[in-house]
Amino acid sequence: MKLERIAARIAQKTNTPALEDFLLGRRPVSALPQDCMLWTGKKTLSGFSTTLDRDCLNLPVRYRTIRRSMGQIQVDGVTEYVHRLVFKILTKPDFEFHMRNICGNSLCANPKHWDVTSTIPSVVFDNSEWTLEEAQETVEAMLARYRITSWLDVSDNPLMQDIPDRLIRQALINLNKEHLT
Repeated sequence: MKLERIAARIAQKTNTPALEDFLLGRRPVSALPQDCMLWTGKKTLSGFSTTLDRDCLNLPVRYRTIRRSMGQIQVDGVTEYVHRLVFKILTKPDFEFHMRNICGNSLCANPKHWDVTSTIPSVVFDNSEWTLEEAQETVEAMLARYRITSWLDVSDNPLMQDIPDRLIRQALINLNKEHLT
């Protein structure tokens, strides 16, 4: 499918006519509006899902997660998430990436409202600063999944790669795990 047709469909389904100009390169990406561009087309299902996993002692643990609706679009027979497709068209990334919504509306297609992270450490992105709350959640997940006995175990853990040491130490202190610092 041609880019012009995709851009027109995305602009129409987000009720943002100017988005077509951005996607076709007629306007600079830096001039994107700050408002949400809500997708009104096809969506994924939303609701709760429960998965069974094992904790660090190999005991079964049930995790209940919330699935949020995300916009979908068909491009050449392949279903794509709208926010990922918009980001791909605008930036043409040559790396693997993950996106996390920061505006609170998972149907938003505005790339300014999505935090993009990569598995490539040399790539720098906006909004990559860790907060203490995010670090603490990640430390809790690490402690639930792995058997941690020392600071070496913490610092070598793959979940802790991107988090600054000072935040990891503070999160461990907040969780009453000072002996691991």
